[in-house]
Amino acid sequence: MPVPSPVPPIGLVFALEIEAGGMLDRLQHKVTTTGQGYKGQGFTIVTGHLPELSSTLFGSADSPDHTTHPRDRPAIAIAYAGAGKQAATVATQALIAGHHPRWVISAGFAGALQPELAVGDLLLPTGVQNAQGEKLAIDVQGRPPPPGEAKIHHGWLYTADRVVTTAASKLALGQSSEALAVDLETFAVAQLCVREKLRFLAVRIISDHAGEDLPPDVAGLMRPQSTARLLGRVLGGIFRRPQIVPELWRLREQALLATDRLADFLCRLMPLLP
Repeated sequence: MPVPSPVPPIGLVFALEIEAGGMLDRLQHKVTTTGQGYKGQGFTIVTGHLPELSSTLFGSADSPDHTTHPRDRPAIAIAYAGAGKQAATVATQALIAGHHPRWVISAGFAGALQPELAVGDLLLPTGVQNAQGEKLAIDVQGRPPPPGEAKIHHGWLYTADRVVTTAASKLALGQSSEALAVDLETFAVAQLCVREKLRFLAVRIISDHAGEDLPPDVAGLMRPQSTARLLGRVLGGIFRRPQIVPELWRLREQALLATDRLADFLCRLMPLLP
């Protein structure tokens, strides 16, 4: 069982490693642990020292108050466990039990449900709703978003039970729910934080436009699955339809840009959290 740091870390919950990649690249003195997740799917938790945050919490290395080594006081704990609410719940439970975060942030990609949201825009939700009609408000007052190049939206996020793949279904869901974007995990993470009386935020970056269809092969990669099944889906899709290779490459490049922009925003936002 990990020993809690003197100042509890901020916990970040992602679905996929590629979503967490920008933050993982910024961590120093990383320690990685793995666990058994939803339906045998493993989850990973990475702790580490984030210079932008740890200097705020502990002072600089030259400060008289700087008495412990950064690796002895991790400021960030990042969990990723695959897509879907069940996987997110298991990983978040492990994150809370093992690292006692003072904040939990559900972060990652989201699909736009409204045409005014562009790929690369950021969403700082003021509430999250699910397919059963339940709603949870998220208090973002007193934490103004830091300046940056990305456009920031405030509004409702919808957590769906399955990937919303077509432009028609995204626009219909946006009209019926009035939500700005859709993901697969945030409601489950928020619900758990309410139960555990933990402070919670969500930060999502738009990965696909409301008017954009997702190829079925790409959408299938978002389903909870083992690494072997994931690789099988990728190879199977390529063998069945070689023409999707350029689309997979485009989405990969788009995702890499998105994860870096998301990490930049998180690194500016987290030092503002009490």
